[in-house]
Amino acid sequence: MEAFYIELKKLREENNIDLAEIHNRTKIDLKYLEAIEEGRFDVLPRTYMRLFLRAYVTEIGGDTADALNQLGHHLAQTEGIEYHQDSLTAEEPEFTDTSPPVAPAAKPPKKLTGDIIKGSVLIIIVLFSIFIIKKISSDESEAIGGQPTLRVEESVKPVTNEDLIFNYTQLASWNETFSAVEPFIMRLQSEKNVWYRLIVNQADTLTGILAHDRDLIREFSGRMDLRVNSAEGVAVAINGNAIPNMGTHPEPVELRFETDPNRVNIIHYTPNQ
Repeated sequence: MEAFYIELKKLREENNIDLAEIHNRTKIDLKYLEAIEEGRFDVLPRTYMRLFLRAYVTEIGGDTADALNQLGHHLAQTEGIEYHQDSLTAEEPEFTDTSPPVAPAAKPPKKLTGDIIKGSVLIIIVLFSIFIIKKISSDESEAIGGQPTLRVEESVKPVTNEDLIFNYTQLASWNETFSAVEPFIMRLQSEKNVWYRLIVNQADTLTGILAHDRDLIREFSGRMDLRVNSAEGVAVAINGNAIPNMGTHPEPVELRFETDPNRVNIIHYTPNQ
């Protein structure tokens, strides 16, 4: 029995599909497509190995599940990696809270002057008031149609159009169809805080930071564009149906939804070398 990647190449040739055609449709570098057909999987970036194989097999009309299964067995034999059939994709990084612990308030000395006592009481009142205001704002946000709570964090950087033009290069793209009927409802979820930009019908723009314990829900028709600074731990669904090919890409990702017909273009970006 021939190696699975040789059989995939034969299937492509039988269907008269040129590698350049697959490159034009998926934006996957030709050297990676050639490496797949030659079984040189060590050439492929480990993060995108299964995504690239899946996109390639889809384009030639093959069985993606079987190809991923065969890849797992191949890696187990060539690299000594323990393989489990129910683990065909890379594990998502576990989110851990890295915010510094709040230091306990120091106990005041037993003897304080009247001014120090008054100042301490005033500080406590101010801090308590801030806490109450934040709590009320959070509750109101949750009560309005499940809108997300936006939290500004210096560690979550926005990705502007200028950033994509000057600092990033398109790595790969996929075109997918999705089954849904109006109203179209998009849900964005993330295991960690993520920056996003949402444009509905090329007019209504919404940007912010989605906290890891919130969902972003938006109804749309016609067209909607979504950009996130990273796809790690991020999931997007339309009317409850998950959008594939998000992967665990650590760099910016764009999704461009169109509803006539229903399709989405998924684009992964990589920093310029």
